Amino acid sequence: AILNGDDPMLRRVKEAAGEKPLFYGLDKEAGELYVSGSSGPGDSLEVSFPDGERLSVKVPFPGVHQKRNALAACALGFFIPRTVAAQMEKVIDRRAAFTPTIPEWDIILKIR
Repeated sequence: AILNGDDPMLRRVKEAAGEKPLFYGLDKEAGELYVSGSSGPGDSLEVSFPDGERLSVKVPFPGVHQKRNALAACALGFFIPRTVAAQMEKVIDRRAAFTPTIPEWDIILKIR
């Protein structure tokens, strides 16, 4: 789950769908993904990611809500590849552990 860490009610969430949520916010106290610098309203933000990466993000519209929208998009971009990779590892592990209940040759021979 990706949650707005600027919202005190959401900051109380410790687990969502069996996972620790990724929080984003306007400062470091709000979450793991946060604004570490800003060049002014309606301009660009420097966003710090949980892995230490930093990215300059253009936000062409003024308003705190627009900054939060940009942060949510960054969080999604950070979260999805890791989630997909983790799911693929599970699929690969399960496939490697699979043993058929009926040997494949028995199925082929019965079809003929």
